[in-house]
Amino acid sequence: MAPNKLYDQVPLDRFRIIRSRYEAFVSNLSDPDSEVVKVFDTLSPKSQEELLLIREVSRELQEKKDEDMRKAEQAAKEAEAEAELQKSEETSEEVKENEAETTTDSVEVQKVEK
Repeated sequence: MAPNKLYDQVPLDRFRIIRSRYEAFVSNLSDPDSEVVKVFDTLSPKSQEELLLIREVSRELQEKKDEDMRKAEQAAKEAEAEAELQKSEETSEEVKENEAETTTDSVEVQKVEK
């Protein structure tokens, strides 16, 4: 048998126990009345506490990430609104300049006509 990382990590007798439990689990899949077969041992109380701590920290980190994403979205919306406002102000300034030029041109035309 070729060396396998799984075989190197788990002692052979432990692997055989897990494999026999797995085979029992698979054979009971189609029978809903059979007792549930647990392939792996339950975690120790210390491991369960550590797992709960990891889950809590992960949940807090996810909430922080979600909050940061909301802030980034809000900042992007504000920047977009500001850019739109600035663009509309520039457009209105251009319109005023064009109106001023048109008014000046019409005054000059009236002077020439007189």
